[in-house]
Amino acid sequence: METGGGHMGKKEEILSLIRQNAYYSQQELADLVGLSRSACAGYISQLMRDGEILGKAYVLKEEKRVCCIGGANLDRKMTVEAFRWKDSNPVTSHESFGGVARNLAENMHVLGLHSQLMTVLGSDEAAGRLTADCRADTSLVQILPQERTGTYTAVMESSGEMLFALADMAIYDAWTPAVYRAQKHRTAAADVLVLDTNLPQETMKEILSSKLPHQKAVIVPVSAAKISRIPQESIQDIDLLLLNELEAEAMAAHLGNEADELEARAANIVQAGAGMVIVTRGAEGVYMASEEETAYIEAEEVKAVDVTGAGDAFASVCIDGLLHDEEPKVWIKRALARAAATIQSTESVIRTQEGKR
Repeated sequence: METGGGHMGKKEEILSLIRQNAYYSQQELADLVGLSRSACAGYISQLMRDGEILGKAYVLKEEKRVCCIGGANLDRKMTVEAFRWKDSNPVTSHESFGGVARNLAENMHVLGLHSQLMTVLGSDEAAGRLTADCRADTSLVQILPQERTGTYTAVMESSGEMLFALADMAIYDAWTPAVYRAQKHRTAAADVLVLDTNLPQETMKEILSSKLPHQKAVIVPVSAAKISRIPQESIQDIDLLLLNELEAEAMAAHLGNEADELEARAANIVQAGAGMVIVTRGAEGVYMASEEETAYIEAEEVKAVDVTGAGDAFASVCIDGLLHDEEPKVWIKRALARAAATIQSTESVIRTQEGKR
């Protein structure tokens, strides 16, 4: 936070704007004075303590809010022409920031939602770079001094398809229910809680079991291997579960069902208590299932540059649709459009607004 004259200058600038229009949102004020939303909120709190703002125009919650809880990592993508095992492979490399929760928060910020990122980072240089790069609200980020920020390294073919990935996510094992409870009260304003499966199972159970009556819960897994982190006893607390085909197979098995067909797997998950299941099938589109309906939705054909982040782009629009009670088939089509645009980019999160309502 700024100090000295700069500090007072920002306070006075914010106060002047509020005098002109007491119904500015905090995000609008932040944009007008060139601050992050969390920094602007800090100045407003100071003005309220000073008695300059009585709070009447700020008693109502602002726009709908989404809190994304899970991974935020340093991503490294390496592209190889002709991969050979047990040999040195020349690559071209690209470094960016990722993590399912982080990508979702970023995508939803681009779509115009108030999105918060709740994650844990190490006390290292990567943590500072990651929070500085993130345009979503990072006020819920916690630093764990003894840990390293997570890293994800993907090796890609020149076609854009992934050969394999290496994930160092040990920091999330330290994200215990007690660490979450220290911040839980700060998620109360969120309309949707989005969890990825970097969270330990007990922490995920804590979050799902303590969500407030007005809150919806969405699960976006990070891999089939981590499906087992979804607590079986919490399935009825999940309003939307977003899976790929491997994750759908793993989820059905996690619930004790070995069905071979996609439709049967999805039906099993809904019967177990999930409000809606959406299964992405790559170029073949999407299958959705709920108690009310089932449907296949086709995807448009596109040339892939890099598939990383496409699932998160798709999920962000689905969450937006759920948040605004839209017809599922409508927001699934919008979600496919955003995923297609992401596949045609080298970035995990595109900064354009494909898929926006």
